[in-house]
Amino acid sequence: MKVSYEWLKEILEKDLNPEELLKIFPSLGMGVESVEKKDGDYVYDLEITPNRPDLLGMIGIVREISAYLGLRKEFEFPDIIYNDEADLNIEIEDKNDCPRYGAIVIDNIKVMDSPDWMKERIEKSGIRSLNNVVDISNYVMLLTGHPVHIFDAEKIDKIVIRRGRKNEKIVTLDGVERDVEDILLICNSSEPVAIAGIMGGEYSGVNTKTKRVIVESAFFNPVLIRRGSKKLNLKTEASYRFERTADIGIIPDVLKITGKLLQDFSSGKVISKIIDVYLQERKEKFIIFDEKKINKILGTDYSKEEMKMKLELLGFKIEGEKIIVPSSRRDVEIIEDIAEEIGVLTGYDNIKRRFSFIFSGVAKDEFEFVREFKYLLKGLGLNEVITLSFMEKNFEKRDLDFHYIKNPMWPEKNVMRTNLLYGLLNCAKTNLNRGYETISLFEIGNVFLPEQELHLGILLSGNLKRRWFEQERRFNFYDVKGVFENLIENLNLECEFKETINPLFHTEQGLDIYINGENIGTLGLINQNIIEEDAFGIELKLLKILQEKGRKFKKINRFPFLKRDISLLVPDGLENSHIIDIILKEGRFIEKVELIDIYKGKNIPEGFKSMTYRIIFRKDDGTMNSEEADEITKKIVHRLKDFNIRLREM
Repeated sequence: MKVSYEWLKEILEKDLNPEELLKIFPSLGMGVESVEKKDGDYVYDLEITPNRPDLLGMIGIVREISAYLGLRKEFEFPDIIYNDEADLNIEIEDKNDCPRYGAIVIDNIKVMDSPDWMKERIEKSGIRSLNNVVDISNYVMLLTGHPVHIFDAEKIDKIVIRRGRKNEKIVTLDGVERDVEDILLICNSSEPVAIAGIMGGEYSGVNTKTKRVIVESAFFNPVLIRRGSKKLNLKTEASYRFERTADIGIIPDVLKITGKLLQDFSSGKVISKIIDVYLQERKEKFIIFDEKKINKILGTDYSKEEMKMKLELLGFKIEGEKIIVPSSRRDVEIIEDIAEEIGVLTGYDNIKRRFSFIFSGVAKDEFEFVREFKYLLKGLGLNEVITLSFMEKNFEKRDLDFHYIKNPMWPEKNVMRTNLLYGLLNCAKTNLNRGYETISLFEIGNVFLPEQELHLGILLSGNLKRRWFEQERRFNFYDVKGVFENLIENLNLECEFKETINPLFHTEQGLDIYINGENIGTLGLINQNIIEEDAFGIELKLLKILQEKGRKFKKINRFPFLKRDISLLVPDGLENSHIIDIILKEGRFIEKVELIDIYKGKNIPEGFKSMTYRIIFRKDDGTMNSEEADEITKKIVHRLKDFNIRLREM
């Protein structure tokens, strides 16, 4: 909500500078999104929370600021002189749709320009000036926080508040014809003249020929207003306020001030008394005054009189042991709400500390390791994302027990996610569609299998950008495997890979990951149809990994290493991990073994593939010579023959 400093200061009747107000607003729960200097004035753009509709008008804001400053601000609405010459028949079909509807009839209207001061105030508040009659209705809304609507009385023989019928339509003030079936309407005896609480109709709108008007002020069911606004995709200043529950008690006062302004600035003459149809009167809301409980909640020792004084500044009435809640404060329901009001006006920073903090030991931060893990992932060039916890059931290929959502926001996303890859793929899709060529994402979040588990998801797709040592190319299986191996190395863990059985991944380019014999995740090419690009991912049980995490230190070996590359003809179906195990068990002084190439094609026998391994030899207590390395390599090759693995002839 946009608020003019000059207008605020005039109602407040206290000389506060703009900077002082800028500090007061947040203390009262009103966020300041921006401040704009305009024509010698300052305009604050305030963020008002949905539970405080009383702050959507200048009067409510001023009342709050005055109370914070220890001042009592009384607002008196002017009486209007009227001639009881006209009557108006008002009919409400359902009191739950419209518990209260008030109106007055004003004659002798002259539609013209508004006074400059009124134009400036409503335009600074973000509303366009049209003419004096429309501007007065907007001015009253901004002042009181309660919307009013003004009809051309010549178009209305009676007022009927009812729901829209089948195939019923109305052309609204913006010139659009709208289908209003089952939407709350204001009608004359034959047709709709306005969409209640949202927008007036073109037929009954005020124009330069208008001479007599009907001023409406009402309370509409906020659920109906929100539903209608959403169905019509039509948001207005009025609907914004009615959706948050307007003040049912202020209706007669709103009619009074609107009538007075029309008398003063449009030569109007009030020719009816205030017609107030109140079908479902608001029950007086009160809370039992319990100063002991309030002090216990706040940790204070305020007296009952101190509390009473603060509450009365805000418009609460104290009658014996009852705190009478004003009709404007729908957010106050229980004694804790009363304690909050007193705490805000007193200032939470002014509440004295009642105890000291003593720590007997170092506090343990259970999520410190997760933060450290994120730093590591970001250091690998991955970008963190947070995705929705819902997914399409069809994405998950495993036979799992799903948690279904009873009222999903999207019909297709009707189960809680069982993996993070679904959300990461949808995030990648959005970025690829916007022209991003490199997708490198990670997410840490809970999945539901059906028990809740903390997982890590990683996704690579698109192009790996050109670097000084490498041309631009597509991401591949070895990129995602390299990311995982980097993580494992940093965590000082050892793992083994096996051909995946996870249907989310392609069998030929997917590996299940095991630590100490337990499956902790899968990596590889994702089996999906969400994006057109190949996508390579990792899905890991994060807590399982971090539970195994250890710190291992060893002395840096100062002796040189020797390497030997051996190309082997390996029978199809024999796993890489099995071959590495054979090499490690048979050889001595082996520091590392890695697979550096796989080939299948020309000059390779049917049923075999070529796999090239690099073996790193190094001694801890001396320099290893070539003869020793060659001798160990021969023993390894000889042992591999027992598994039908032989050297490839080059």
